[in-house]
Amino acid sequence: MQSIVVYCASSLGTNPIYNEVAVELGEKMAARNIRLIYGAVVLA
Repeated sequence: MQSIVVYCASSLGTNPIYNEVAVELGEKMAARNIRLIYGAVVLA
């Protein structure tokens, strides 16, 4: 696997576990040289 695409909001939300898991995933992806392709949307 070379890339993972994530399409979501940029807010961490109210639960701190979201940030903890995102950091852990980022570290694992970096260790395996997997690129993140990120997309988000702004709803008015």
